[in-house]
This record gives sequence, structure tokens and C-alpha cells, in this order.
Amino acid sequence: MRALPGVAALSLVVPTAVWTQEPIVTDRPDQTESAQVVPDGFFQLEAGWTLDRVTNGTVQLQTHTMPGLLVRIGLTSRLEGRLGFAGWQVTGAPGNTIRGDAEVGFKYQVRTATDSDPRMALLGAVSLPTGSGAASSNRADPSVLLALAHQVSDRFTLSYNVGARAATSSIQTGDKTFVGVTGSVSLGIDIAPTVGAFVETFGSLAASATGGNAGALDGGVAFLFGENLQLDASGGIGVGEAAEWFVGSGVSLRLPR
Repeated sequence: MRALPGVAALSLVVPTAVWTQEPIVTDRPDQTESAQVVPDGFFQLEAGWTLDRVTNGTVQLQTHTMPGLLVRIGLTSRLEGRLGFAGWQVTGAPGNTIRGDAEVGFKYQVRTATDSDPRMALLGAVSLPTGSGAASSNRADPSVLLALAHQVSDRFTLSYNVGARAATSSIQTGDKTFVGVTGSVSLGIDIAPTVGAFVETFGSLAASATGGNAGALDGGVAFLFGENLQLDASGGIGVGEAAEWFVGSGVSLRLPR
């Protein structure tokens, strides 16, 4: 899961089949959460690796993060349980490793898609202060998100999120909690029956006295193998004072409970 912070997300696989809930539908590799839950009786594992590089003046920071794990469990036809773990961040030498926080939450299918209305889902989560060093907020921080998706045509799917997240930082704030408004828009493209791509923009705006604004542009591809396995690759650039780029790859697997 990448920050802002959030969980990794991709609402496309094969857009014409997404609406039937037949192939796997994942919440990675883009930042836009899909508006669809894991089917009842299944659980889904999504994991990946991310490399971030940030350059600010003469200072360059390179960070590897893995496994970016998200476990999704279909509880009913409209509800899934979610457990996320950002993983370990390695900056510079292998010894410079810190552990990220975990997160527990849910996704509820508010509405399925119709010809005129989008698919809609509501997500809620609370972070768990299981991390170490600067990677942990040291508190249980809540978040809420609304996910929507339109089937624009046989080849294109437009997905977007809007939400709010509380985050705690000990850097220059003395463990103060700030609130940010998050948003994203992702265009999914059906390239072939088993290949999809996306382009996306996402970011956050500070809604409290502390905190900052951030944004990024990214894109990627996903490859479907059968109905229950997906491989992906993605990359993007940050928008702001510090020059940033990031790349990543991952795998998603759906299994019966």
C-alpha cells in the first residue's frame, strides 16, 4: 500500500466481465479502490513491491517497500473484510529497515451497476500501530472512502474515489494527528481479453492546520491468467516541490474459503 497513505487499487481487469463478478477484480496496482467486493465464500490475497525515489535539492532518498499485503475476505454478497499490512521499508543499506503499520477495515457494496447509475462501494478502516520508527503513526487512525465506477464503453471503465483520512506524524509535529481529504480518478482500458491498462491521477489535501498537500500521476498494466490470478506492473511521478518517481509490481490471487 502506498501512502497517501492508502491501499493499492485497480478496478479493471476485463471491463466487460468485471460487472459479472467472474474474473478477479483487484484493488491494485493503482490507488483507486475498486467499487466491487470479493464474492461471498472467497478470499483474495494482493501483494507487491514498490520502489520510491525522492529528490529534494541535493538529498536523494530511495525506498523499497514490500509486501504491500492486502487480504480481502468475502463475508456476504455485499460485504468484505479487509486486513492490510504495508510491509517493510528498506532505505539505503539493508540494515536501514523499518516496519509499517497494519490496517483493518471493510468494504460494503452500496449499489451494483446499472445502465444509468455507477457501481458504488463504501470503505472504512482503522490503522493499527504495529509499525516501527517513522513508518508508524503510533495511534489508531481512521479513514473512510467512497468508491464509484462507470462502465463507459466495452473498452473503458472510469473509476474514482473520494474520502478522508486521519494520520499521525511525529516528524516536526510531536505526534499530532492531522486530517486529509483524498481523491483519485482512474481510467481503465481493455487492451485484450486478458490484458488491461490504466492511467490515473491521485492526491490529498490537508483539511487541518498541520499536514501537507500531495499529488501524483501514474499508469500500469495488469495481466489475467485464468479467472483467479493477476500479475501487474505500474509506475508514476509525484507532483510537488520534491521530485519523485515510483515503480512497482505485484500479484493477486483469489481462492475459495
